[in-house]
Amino acid sequence: MHPQAKASERVQRLRSEYWEVIRDIRVEGLVLLGESGVNLGLIRLFAWAMSGQRAYGAQPKRGRNVSLVAGLSLAGVVASAVILGAFESLSFEAFVAT
Repeated sequence: MHPQAKASERVQRLRSEYWEVIRDIRVEGLVLLGESGVNLGLIRLFAWAMSGQRAYGAQPKRGRNVSLVAGLSLAGVVASAVILGAFESLSFEAFVAT
């Protein structure tokens, strides 16, 4: 968001309305969700080898995607899940329901 937009009357009103909604929520009751993923076919472009030796490695033909989602609270990780592929709406809803 551009600095001018941050100071606009509309944005200030929306911030005020949002604060009214969340101000009584206790931080101890919050669980924040984070999601990340990686493709197992990714390889390094550079590697270490003994002096005068060539570094060799293998690359999978087609790496699989792996997704991770975790729920975090002030107490730490409260739940986590790892799946092959992407977290789509059904798998994400199932995670939240548990």
